[in-house]
Amino acid sequence: MSTCQSTETRYIGLRSFSPSERFGHIHVDIVGSLPTTTDDYKYLLTIIDRCTGWPEAFPMKDISADSVAKVILEGWIARYGCPSKLTSDQENNSKVISFIN
Repeated sequence: MSTCQSTETRYIGLRSFSPSERFGHIHVDIVGSLPTTTDDYKYLLTIIDRCTGWPEAFPMKDISADSVAKVILEGWIARYGCPSKLTSDQENNSKVISFIN
């Protein structure tokens, strides 16, 4: 007997989730200013999926709203789809959040 992928429940630790929950809510944070690399990167944009805990980090040269939005679009959304929820503790990320929504 096979189980439909869209209704199958998977278990991570003690929490269960459906496949549709994966990558639906992400936490975004900016780390830095760090020592500048030879390619002029001095920040990291970190993104963690709240459901699975999947982390990713993207090097950045600046942290303008346009640059952050571009990294989220090209680095995360292009691979995992658009999240329904984005959480950030950065006040200046409001432009990015409105771009995503």
